[in-house]
Amino acid sequence: MAVDFAYKLRARSGKGWAIRNIKLRMSRKLLYVAGLLGCFQCHLGMTKDERSAVFGDEGLRLSVVNWVAEDVFSNTPLDIVAGFLLGHIHLHKTALQLFTSYDQFLVMLSDPDLRHHLEELSEGSADSDDQYRKARELSHNFRDALLELFFDEESGLAKLTRLYGVF
Repeated sequence: MAVDFAYKLRARSGKGWAIRNIKLRMSRKLLYVAGLLGCFQCHLGMTKDERSAVFGDEGLRLSVVNWVAEDVFSNTPLDIVAGFLLGHIHLHKTALQLFTSYDQFLVMLSDPDLRHHLEELSEGSADSDDQYRKARELSHNFRDALLELFFDEESGLAKLTRLYGVF
């Protein structure tokens, strides 16, 4: 995704920089997060004994792949994240921050005038632009909620993040 961002930045001579930057910080990050949570379901959705049985038997590995593909990744990225958060009451404040930020991002993208403004904004003007600064602040709120989520000890995500995740 970052390679695509860099390519488009160069190919379009910087035009559309601001909107692509915000999308990278929000929707592309959501895709990554949903992918991690989906993959982590092999740990979170099974007991240690179930994992040992499944991964110890080569004949069952395909069933795990099918389970992840059909039961996990058949959902939208927002549904994957929401499904995880709904199961952890102690993370509801984090969920509120995450989904409020993302909802406000979608509101910004659905406003034709604001979207056009961000598409035309140059990289050099971004830091002084109120609309871009608001969008960047939303992305920081979103990021902070994701950090709370993935480094949460109680849910087990902190351990999995340290073992397998890269932020």
